[in-house]
Amino acid sequence: MKPADYPPNIPVDVCEKFKELAYAARRAGVIKYSARTILEVIRWHHDVERGVRGFKCNDHWSPYLARWFLKRHPKWEGFFELREHNEQGRGRNWDEIEI
Repeated sequence: MKPADYPPNIPVDVCEKFKELAYAARRAGVIKYSARTILEVIRWHHDVERGVRGFKCNDHWSPYLARWFLKRHPKWEGFFELREHNEQGRGRNWDEIEI
């Protein structure tokens, strides 16, 4: 069973790898980074390093992962750039997402 404080529909191992890579970037002295780039590294990790060919890493996960991470690490505010989602009739309101 998935813990309640993880984003819905995103595997826990993806969330944990996202956190691990964000920490690694910060340790390397990076003060601002791209959630999408971290997600691409996770895709590489699953496809190439782990050999999990059937794994699907959804591009739409990056904003959810960034918000999830920053909610858990408020001192890291500004590490990921957060954008408003303003397409009428599409997507979800980021502020209403329970993470």
